[in-house]
Amino acid sequence: MFKSIKSWLTLILVGSFTVLLIMGLGIFEHKPPIPREILSSSGEILATEKSILDGQQAALNHQLQDYGTILGHGSYFGPDFTVSALNRIHESYVAQGLTPAEGEKEFSGNRYDPDSRNLVLSPAQTRAFSEYRDWLKLESKTSFVSDGVHLKVEDARLNDMAAYFFWTAWLSTAHRPGQNYSYTNNWPYFPEGGNLPSADSVLWSAISVAVLVLGVAVITLLYFRGKFYGEETHEPALRLERLAPTSSQRKSFKYFVLAGLLFLIQALLGGYMAHAYVEPEGFYGLNLTEWLPFNLVRGLHLQLAIFWIALSFLGMGLYLAPIIGGREPKNQGALVDALFAAVVAVAVGSMIGSCLTVWGLMPAGHLLGSDGWEYMELGYGWRVLLFGGLLFWAFIVLRGIWPRLKAEADRMGLVHLFAYASVGMGL
Repeated sequence: MFKSIKSWLTLILVGSFTVLLIMGLGIFEHKPPIPREILSSSGEILATEKSILDGQQAALNHQLQDYGTILGHGSYFGPDFTVSALNRIHESYVAQGLTPAEGEKEFSGNRYDPDSRNLVLSPAQTRAFSEYRDWLKLESKTSFVSDGVHLKVEDARLNDMAAYFFWTAWLSTAHRPGQNYSYTNNWPYFPEGGNLPSADSVLWSAISVAVLVLGVAVITLLYFRGKFYGEETHEPALRLERLAPTSSQRKSFKYFVLAGLLFLIQALLGGYMAHAYVEPEGFYGLNLTEWLPFNLVRGLHLQLAIFWIALSFLGMGLYLAPIIGGREPKNQGALVDALFAAVVAVAVGSMIGSCLTVWGLMPAGHLLGSDGWEYMELGYGWRVLLFGGLLFWAFIVLRGIWPRLKAEADRMGLVHLFAYASVGMGL
């Protein structure tokens, strides 16, 4: 049954996405709860579900994961906000006179009520929450600024961010109901709160490495024993320089020019960030952090990488389409120009939106601002336009290769694989 490359390719694709979807569903079903209300020991409302989500939105919009990390994920330049909250809570417990065992019990104890969806904090946790909130406000005006990060947010939004970071600290140490590990399988490492590697994490880490090594061995064996490598061909080589470029191919040249320009800008921003690790508040005597804070620059640096790589990919697909199809469809060049204009609008517009959001000139959550998702910093409106542009690109490419696509009988032939990849990129 599986004696050809296309059979194995199909099996691997179906198997990989099946595992991905099953694991994704499991994560969704077992995600940690967001309390409807976080209450003090006396019943005072300290935070709500809305304030936690607003705090998350504020942290994302102001691209704080391009400065520090949350649950270990981010830029590793600034603090891990989850661990910072854990440290401040631990220091509060020590100041309150709790023993290490009592402090660990405060961390691991889960006081969340699934029926009311409320989280009632103990007296020690209540004080720790209040002290952490005050500490974060001070840090945002001192340590953050010294790192070249200027948060353009009001105190109310900082309170929301404190609630969000406190929630991530809670879920990383509070034990799941009926289990002896936290909602994050004791991540991040924090021995003062009882967060040590669990048996499951060690076991599955070892299994994953073993399966990876075994998989490489199996693939190597199949490759040589099954002779899944191309035979030498005696067909005359197709030399691109001998082909007269079509109108759409000539117009695709600007994609590569713009990709090179974006790569240059990305490299310059990378140099600026490298300097920031040594001198956060100065760039050869100039303090540019008010307009070029580290979190904004890193976000733009990531976006530029995606844009110039995507532009190169798009340009090459448009250039190859007439070669593969054997002819130039009518008005193909006009479509290539239209797509280029749309790509430039998304690239430039989304970066302007990121700047305006971080500078505090555009409200957080704006469709054309910054959403702060790492590798996808651009706002939701720009993402919709980008998705539409990718589908439009796939249409142009399919239009160009259509004659050969219809003529190829093998549905897993090279032209069909090229078509699948073109559609798959957008999707």
